[in-house]
Amino acid sequence: MSDIAAALTAVAALALLGCGLHREESSGSLIDPPRVWEAARDGDEWVASGPALPPDTISVTLLAELADRRGADDFLSFGVSDFDGRVMVDATRPELSLNRILRGRGVVVGMLPSSTAALPLSENFRVGAVRLDTVGAPDERSIQVTAWIKRSGRDAAEIPARQDLRLAVFVIGQHAIDEQDLSIALGELGRIWRGGGIEIKEPARLRVDGDEGARHERLEIDPALGNDSPALGALLALSARAPAETLSLFVVGDIVLGGPGLSLWALSGAIPVPPLPGSPRSGVAFNGGVLAVDPIWAGQVMAHEIGHALGLYHTTERQALATSPSGPRAAIHDPLDDTAACPLEADADGDHVLSARECGPHDAANLMFWSAERDGTRLTRNQGEQARRAAIVR
Repeated sequence: MSDIAAALTAVAALALLGCGLHREESSGSLIDPPRVWEAARDGDEWVASGPALPPDTISVTLLAELADRRGADDFLSFGVSDFDGRVMVDATRPELSLNRILRGRGVVVGMLPSSTAALPLSENFRVGAVRLDTVGAPDERSIQVTAWIKRSGRDAAEIPARQDLRLAVFVIGQHAIDEQDLSIALGELGRIWRGGGIEIKEPARLRVDGDEGARHERLEIDPALGNDSPALGALLALSARAPAETLSLFVVGDIVLGGPGLSLWALSGAIPVPPLPGSPRSGVAFNGGVLAVDPIWAGQVMAHEIGHALGLYHTTERQALATSPSGPRAAIHDPLDDTAACPLEADADGDHVLSARECGPHDAANLMFWSAERDGTRLTRNQGEQARRAAIVR
């Protein structure tokens, strides 16, 4: 080992463990026992039973899933409104709603708030779980919905200044993972998120090998399905083996997008992931091949994907989208007020893709820019606060 490599390893270990002057303790937070209910028909609504949400509520994480897995290809969404009549999530267009939520096949996860515009939180919400492909049609298949209420534990909904994130790192299959490279990457991950007010606790390590490891070592993602891909769900379900109250990070040999020749660096099960082990949304998959290329960048890729797991969206999405079939295109940005946004006018070559080069003067240096650039590690105040609202950090 070279002197430089040894020094990097030492620094990485310090960063990961939070030793020395940089270490700050969690401000603490509370998670109420999950509330669970069933909506028996499309569009049925549920109003939180009992008293209104506690005054110190800082987030509500929602998960809906079809009890009958034969409908796993059906799109699920949430419709959410508060008691003042604000439509927080339009079930038919959740991705572009006041409070953004991404629809999912068979399972959908969302968080209130996910956007600056959704604040302040109402004392209560009306929540409906909806199957988008059969809206208006009777359907007796049960949809189970779970809500986790995160609280500050103080007199008001004060965002904790510091939170802890406990990781469970799964190494999948027989491929060789250089422990030094992994330590450097985890150290960089810890350094980045410390800047957002989150301390990465020393991770638990688990290994999945043998025939089971071989099945999951090469993760194939269907580009039409993304994080709804069955292979990803089967991998993330292994999070049931992780210690309690951890975020599972799965290091696989390769993540293949749409067949050979195109790799994906990492993928989160949801935005955010639920604080629930064993679901097809419970964790983050990471391409272990990145470690050997550049362990510092590998840590930055991990940090980016964990940002999604904590509820953060891309500051600017890769591709400008048409506002209607015949309408103009528009750039899609995250729903936070203080993040820079790359404008459509930056698309100098007219290919409708907002590249890091084109967005350099804007948000390409942010951790959550879509392409996870090397040394793109900046986080804004609102991004740190949103991540500290996540139910998975305490």
